[in-house]
Amino acid sequence: MPASHASEQPSEAARVWTSTQDDDVTASLIKDVLSSVRDDLWVTAACVERILDDLDLERELITLGLRSSLRLVAQAQEGVATVTANVDIDSEDEPASNAPGDTVAATFFATHEAERQACSLRIQLLGRQDRLDTYQQLVDARALIASAGDVDANVDADDEDDPWADNDDDDEPTLDGEQPKLTLKQFLQDDILDSALELAATSTFKALPILLRRHAELLPHRFRLLESIPEHNHPSRYLTLLPRLRTADDCEIMPTEPASQRTLEWCESPEVFQAVEGAQRPKLEPLTALSGTDLSAWYKTRALAIEQQSGMVDVALAFVQYGASQGISGLEELGEELSLLERLVYDAPQAKNSTRGEDWTLDRWRSLQPRQVVDAYLLHATVDNIADTIRSLVLPYLYVIEARLERSGTPDPGLPQRLLTDYLLETPLSLLAAVFSASKPTLPKAQRVITDNLLMARLALACLYGSDSRNEWSTMSSIFECLPAWAGAQGAEEQDEADTTLASLGAFVAPSATKPRCTPADLLVFFTPLPAFALSRALDVLDVHLDSGEILSRWNVPAPMRWFLLSSDNVAEQRAFATRMAHRAGGGRPDEMENEDDWETLKDDMLKLATSGNGPLAGPFGRLDKSEVLRIFYHGLLSSTREYASQYWWRILT
Repeated sequence: MPASHASEQPSEAARVWTSTQDDDVTASLIKDVLSSVRDDLWVTAACVERILDDLDLERELITLGLRSSLRLVAQAQEGVATVTANVDIDSEDEPASNAPGDTVAATFFATHEAERQACSLRIQLLGRQDRLDTYQQLVDARALIASAGDVDANVDADDEDDPWADNDDDDEPTLDGEQPKLTLKQFLQDDILDSALELAATSTFKALPILLRRHAELLPHRFRLLESIPEHNHPSRYLTLLPRLRTADDCEIMPTEPASQRTLEWCESPEVFQAVEGAQRPKLEPLTALSGTDLSAWYKTRALAIEQQSGMVDVALAFVQYGASQGISGLEELGEELSLLERLVYDAPQAKNSTRGEDWTLDRWRSLQPRQVVDAYLLHATVDNIADTIRSLVLPYLYVIEARLERSGTPDPGLPQRLLTDYLLETPLSLLAAVFSASKPTLPKAQRVITDNLLMARLALACLYGSDSRNEWSTMSSIFECLPAWAGAQGAEEQDEADTTLASLGAFVAPSATKPRCTPADLLVFFTPLPAFALSRALDVLDVHLDSGEILSRWNVPAPMRWFLLSSDNVAEQRAFATRMAHRAGGGRPDEMENEDDWETLKDDMLKLATSGNGPLAGPFGRLDKSEVLRIFYHGLLSSTREYASQYWWRILT
């Protein structure tokens, strides 16, 4: 029996109704049993106290309760009107009372409890009917089912104008056989804000616009709803919920407040509500528009929360980009950072057989120096992709850094070239060769990774002479083949100047106590001030050294490129290397001398290395007489125990 109103002797119909469980309520029970109870107040209370999960049955229950309360509410309205008329006559010459609750309606209801209860119950039923109508719209729109798991987070381009559009109506689930996000009973009982927050937390995006359209009390909480949406959701799924800016006055474009769904009844008026419920009718929280600065701060905070909580940099970036597209300023730098980080996370080459990428965060990104960022972009670069990675990732990043420095008043126009050069000075020769291949002077300038021909020459000289490699001769040669060609020194004076400079290079690369090894970076310092004619001469020397290096490597006496500089004037060092070459072939590695022709080839190569060129162009044995080179060769031949060696020696003698 409804606790709010009890008859002294409940009818049989009332006993049947109160003994029936919610799940057993039917339309006929409401129509034939409950409505047959002759106590209107009891019926109204019964309709309020029972909430059903079936839409149609709940609507019948509310309709019956509203109909049952009409007579008592009408009596209350008439009684208050009568008291009001009497008060107006009796108090013409008396001051009005300002005591709390001292109203005409309160005076009436103080002695009319049944009417007060009827008005209170009707107020509840009217509010429940509004909520029921909202739920009906949610069901009709199938809005309670759509969630993050039902549709793909990436909306097709055709759907951008309508983020709520279904991708495929035929595949859209219905409430039949499905459990909605909120049952009707929950929705009618819970606070509307709690329901909205739950729907936001479950990514039920179709429901939120309907709630905001129908319930103005939710609008002041619009940002709280947005912040309840799980961070992994792409903003394209709820664009119409996101705040926008009116640039004319730098103020938020306010959501359109819902038009009143119905005219408030007499019992819902402020005076009657206060008299019936003993408190003022709840007022809507003020709806305040945010300024452009406040919106910018909110978008930043939300984007950072998305990145930190979900790790999905692309989603955070899309969030910032949407805010910027709405004219909200102050998001550019964060957008740049997220864009650059997104490229590192999603576009940079990854390690082979890696099951997951490296754990990158915006905080970690911000802690890096520009050179560290370059290294991170190219950490897993290969010969096949390093050039494209530099073009698409590294150079755009460096130009962003350069633009920031310029905006801050500390311009550094040489930064992009300097940082890329620093990386290339330390990269393996195979990767360097791929970069040089993508920088050939024959390519259009817009396609070249390195566009400065002089820089290419200096980098090649520094990296090759600074390398410790003894076996990458084909790679080194491929680097040389990509270099630009210039006319050499035009006169004897320029040639002498170039040769003098190059002659000092041997002393520059020589190890010392303070510099045990000359690095490519050190060598770049040496080559940077050289003019084009001197670089051209240096490249001619490099050509000779590369050819000589391949010969030495072929006979198993490889030497790093710097050896050619260190030994250029050292007769003893050249003699020792020639001896090692002859004996390595003759005794140290006899398995590689297969026939007499091999010995003949060895002799020709040793004599070729002894060619005395012009100054720095001399071969690595250029300080030795050819007769001495031949003696060294024959000594190696005599030391060999191979049959081919003796046959070759006998042929020489005869």
